[in-house]
Amino acid sequence: MGSSQSGGYARLAHLIASEKKKAEEAGADVLVVAGGDLVGKGSIPCRMSQDKDCMRLVQHMGIDVSMFGNYELNRSPQELSELISLSRIPWLATNVKQATTHEYHFHGKKSGAEVVLLGWISAPVINQKDFQLTKGKLPSEAQWTLWQKEVANKNIIWVTHQEYEEDRQFVKKLCQLNLKSLALLKANDHEVRFEPDHCREFSKSIPLIEVGAFTEKLGKLVFVRDANGNLRFESQTVLNVDSAMPENDKVKSEIDQLYKKAPYARSAIKKIESDIPIENVTLWYANVLRKAGHTDIAIVNRGGVKLGFEMGTLTRDEVYRAIPYNDPMMGLDWNFSDFEKSICKSTQRVKKLPEDYGSELVLSGAKLLNPGTPDCKVELSTRRASVKVGMTSFLVSRSATWLGKDLRSRAFKFGTTSEQAIEASLRQQYFEGL
Repeated sequence: MGSSQSGGYARLAHLIASEKKKAEEAGADVLVVAGGDLVGKGSIPCRMSQDKDCMRLVQHMGIDVSMFGNYELNRSPQELSELISLSRIPWLATNVKQATTHEYHFHGKKSGAEVVLLGWISAPVINQKDFQLTKGKLPSEAQWTLWQKEVANKNIIWVTHQEYEEDRQFVKKLCQLNLKSLALLKANDHEVRFEPDHCREFSKSIPLIEVGAFTEKLGKLVFVRDANGNLRFESQTVLNVDSAMPENDKVKSEIDQLYKKAPYARSAIKKIESDIPIENVTLWYANVLRKAGHTDIAIVNRGGVKLGFEMGTLTRDEVYRAIPYNDPMMGLDWNFSDFEKSICKSTQRVKKLPEDYGSELVLSGAKLLNPGTPDCKVELSTRRASVKVGMTSFLVSRSATWLGKDLRSRAFKFGTTSEQAIEASLRQQYFEGL
């Protein structure tokens, strides 16, 4: 939700309201779209309520509609349904199948120019039992037939969350329709990606507009409507949210009430003399897991840590926003020679984005030397035949590719979680690696 040093929801809400007011006073139609992943961000009041309390904030943010991110789809259908209800805004997921509520879409009309907003998610979804993604096409040809009529002669804004190569096929299908315009908005939270003009090979009369990512800032996108009602992309501005901005009073009041339920969240943990980069926080996290599990080696993937620590007073809440996941800790006894071969093998494979985002490994208790080369090796202070290795259940689930060997049948549970390991280290003032 933001700290005193960063932007936060209250300042973001103020910025949205300010920009929306200026645009509407200039005669523009405004649509505020969230790029997904509005849950699971780590703030302690959010964790305490399984994101329910924090999802109530969304209704005060000035957001008109949100698409689904993989964080939302990692919840059960029942949990997700309740979170959606609490947000009080429409949600987009054109290509998501679920057992009870099926596909979502949103259709809006602004000042005589019809706009159809499509949401699309391709990021890896952990909860594959309840949610399946269809890539490259709509869930059924029957639905596609209905959609041809619905989107005809309209302006399409297609919002993606972490686009995969297969999804280009869906764009190609859209390009074959009788559209006024087609705009692709990338809500990719890792990098901006620009793709070729897919529509050109089908119809030069359909303009294809591609703009960058929403990220965790406010992207201001300006479209101009011509005399025929077609949308033309004019400009993009990225607006940063920082501590110098005013706060939205309503949202700030709601946030303050949430923190009253968890006063320890804002308690001081440590004085930070200078900014600590994310690499150091990741190493500290690996050290924390090794200490908690009493293992020889602990492994974490870089994607498990989202932020560094800013200079100033570090609070417990900021620690959990930097390390938002709470997974069971797991381990195994591993022949060292086999461990070394597997880890080095994993560093030599060709990685694919975005599914391999955050897969880089950080080791505590050992050094990985010359990764990605034939000279790769793992160095221990004292070489031994077998090592006890600790990691989170998430990394175990990705071990076949990320660690070079499928460990799911071999790993055992420690009976503790990564959050419990962090809490123990904070109480003991253990900060090795920072």
